[in-house]
Amino acid sequence: MPPKRNTLTLKQIITGTDLFLNLSRETKEHLADAFKKVTVGKNKVVIQQGEPGDALYLVAQGSFSVFVTTDGKKKKVGEIKPGSCFGEGALVTSEPRNATVVCDEAGIVYRINREDFTKALKDHPEELKAFVRLIGRRSRALHRSVFRPEPRLIKELVSSVSLFA
Repeated sequence: MPPKRNTLTLKQIITGTDLFLNLSRETKEHLADAFKKVTVGKNKVVIQQGEPGDALYLVAQGSFSVFVTTDGKKKKVGEIKPGSCFGEGALVTSEPRNATVVCDEAGIVYRINREDFTKALKDHPEELKAFVRLIGRRSRALHRSVFRPEPRLIKELVSSVSLFA
């Protein structure tokens, strides 16, 4: 009988990752309500490089490999374990995915799309701005040569939230 794998709860992931560090308890609760639990099969492609980005994923269980294809050559550039996230750039811009993420073993992720994310933060513009800055820093640090969101796209996202609703 294979050993039982622990599955992190959504609350454990949200409180344990730096991505949500600067968000209030209320905002974290709004976000938690918007995430959907998704079971992912072994070898399933979760996001594909070049496709439009539309969601953020938090890993609750399983292992995921990250691949980047450059000049027709596919290269493994990382691995994502429980408690980590991927796809956060999709919440900031509409730019294509900068990597492919494949599930190495059956896993569980929590998914939130851009629209639900924006709704959850619509009454918290300062937190949204801080989140956008953090995503930009994280993405540039991880993918300096790949992730370069246009400043115009970031400005559009931030300006879409009313400061005085």
